Amino acid sequence: MFNYPYRIVKKFERKWGPGVGFNRRPLGLENILAWAEALGGIPLEDHTVPSTAFLLYRKRPFLLYNPNQHPLNLVISLGHEVGHLLFRHYETMFFRPHRANLWARNGDEKDAGIIGFLAWLPTRELRKLLRNPELEHPEALARELATCDSEWPFLVKACEARLRIWRGLKRIKENTRRYLCEKASRLGL
Repeated sequence: MFNYPYRIVKKFERKWGPGVGFNRRPLGLENILAWAEALGGIPLEDHTVPSTAFLLYRKRPFLLYNPNQHPLNLVISLGHEVGHLLFRHYETMFFRPHRANLWARNGDEKDAGIIGFLAWLPTRELRKLLRNPELEHPEALARELATCDSEWPFLVKACEARLRIWRGLKRIKENTRRYLCEKASRLGL
């Protein structure tokens, strides 16, 4: 009944929220690297990869990352790779070494991407920002989050993806609440 990624995200929040800060506060590079190691991943600096990459070698998960990439891209893409560790995607026979696809809309890449976007802009932070209804548009949210070194097209696209995740999780939460209320009323509670 309840959507798989939503249940798993809630489980990850309970497990990794208190210590790591997952979906409670924005995570920086050091936080994400430590989290990857706590999950058994081996993060490696690699100046030859354009973004990040996940590689399984001798049954050990390696996360390759280029520390010279833009900080926003680095946090989201490394968070994405941590998502693969959390969901244990590498244990399936279909998992192949790959670069992060941050914009996937279905499958394992989408699920891992949700983790990356929540690591960058946690729900609590987004909820505070969205008290201003004008910020529900990607460009307006991007203007609010922009810094002097922001890569504008990437930031707008990241805001668009994060707002889509926000709406999806919100819709699932509302449907879950409605389902439970209907079930309780049928039981006379």
